[in-house]
Amino acid sequence: MPHGHGCREQCIRSGWRSVTAQSFALVNDVSGAGGEVVVVLTNLPDLATARKLAQLLVEQRLAACVNVLAQCSSVYRWRGAIETATEVPVLIKTVASRYPHVEAAIRANHPYELPEIVSVPVMAGLSEYLDWVAAESAAE
Repeated sequence: MPHGHGCREQCIRSGWRSVTAQSFALVNDVSGAGGEVVVVLTNLPDLATARKLAQLLVEQRLAACVNVLAQCSSVYRWRGAIETATEVPVLIKTVASRYPHVEAAIRANHPYELPEIVSVPVMAGLSEYLDWVAAESAAE
């Protein structure tokens, strides 16, 4: 069993999960600046499409920052067959309250039938950076 899985299971059994949740509430409390910071992940088929989405999200203040990463190779199961594709991962820094708008913008501008759109809460971070993300993602 990989090291991380064993630790996670042990922590959950021993009650650390509730401590982690409490720690998250304390560390990521930027609610006064606009809410919980999240990173939204998606993949696009090419660099041009990824950059266009990044620009749109920042211009519309749906995200403070969008990282367009280098191409990667994805392997996945789709409609019963194993597929491979070259994709461009995108990391979108925003706040949870803006997530529905971010999701809608991705869906409206994404060429895939079923795009990956996953929101991950930021468990900890430099408070000034988290405040900046919240401020720059706030609706005007």
